[in-house]
Amino acid sequence: MLTGMSEIWTSPPGECDVTLLRFEGNVPALKQPIETAPALPLATEGAFVYVIGHPAGAGLKFSIRGNDLLAYDTAQTKVHYTAPTEPGSSGSPVFTSQWQLMALHHAGSNKMRKPDDPSATYQANEGITIEAIRAAFAAQNTG
Repeated sequence: MLTGMSEIWTSPPGECDVTLLRFEGNVPALKQPIETAPALPLATEGAFVYVIGHPAGAGLKFSIRGNDLLAYDTAQTKVHYTAPTEPGSSGSPVFTSQWQLMALHHAGSNKMRKPDDPSATYQANEGITIEAIRAAFAAQNTG
């Protein structure tokens, strides 16, 4: 049984939009760790992602259709995709087609600014890449 948790690190919504927690007590072990993508997949035609989560704390939802991987920003901190999500899906894991964790879902909009042309918009969802989260955590926790 969990006895509590403590915050290790948090990043505001305008940055990584994530909080890392440490659980205390008897935490159930995973049968196997979640594998992270060693490199981000290319955003080419036919590339896709999967998003799994509990929107607004509701039942488990999977995106299995319409999951095109669209683009990355130049720093590869944000990824855009068409995988359908519902409000309250922030924090849901975003997986590659090989089921490797690549990002955490962050936002969605009918007028998301395109990474390669900020003057243009499109309908897309946005995730923060795991590597961007790791780098931000390391930068604030070195020394």
